Amino acid sequence: MPPRLWVLFLLYFGLAVEVTVPPSATVLPTLFKSIYRPEELVDEWRKRRMKEEELDHDVEFSDEDKKKYKEKVRRMFYHAYDGYLEHGYPMDELKPLTCEGHDTWGSFSLTLVDALDTLLVLGNVTEFKRASRLVIKSVRTEEDINVSVFETNIRIVGGLLSAHMLQG
Repeated sequence: MPPRLWVLFLLYFGLAVEVTVPPSATVLPTLFKSIYRPEELVDEWRKRRMKEEELDHDVEFSDEDKKKYKEKVRRMFYHAYDGYLEHGYPMDELKPLTCEGHDTWGSFSLTLVDALDTLLVLGNVTEFKRASRLVIKSVRTEEDINVSVFETNIRIVGGLLSAHMLQG
């Protein structure tokens, strides 16, 4: 999720947000284009670090802004979720440009499983129960296929564990 969405996501739940600026993605190419001179590398690093420290600060949002961003996050989630259900389910993902479903690793309805915990966090227990029934009905794990261990852990195991913990 892009950093801006993380801030919006955190705002939705009323969490304190500290914005930090990560090191520039261009630092390494810039540093390695120059002839290797340790003192220049250290100076460059110090300059960039000082700029980053100047930008580190807490962000204050009014109650009105928090409500606005909370609603924006909710709308963004349901736009993506409803689009997936309409055009991508039961496949793993939705291709955004073609609005077609796409299986990435075995047809496990990854997006649906991934969304279970978010439905609970948003307080939509009715849709959570419906989506849970869809997962039980459509996800099959009996096939002997190659899977991405990373994707399986973060999206399936993570989604199911989070939903289980949030459900109580």
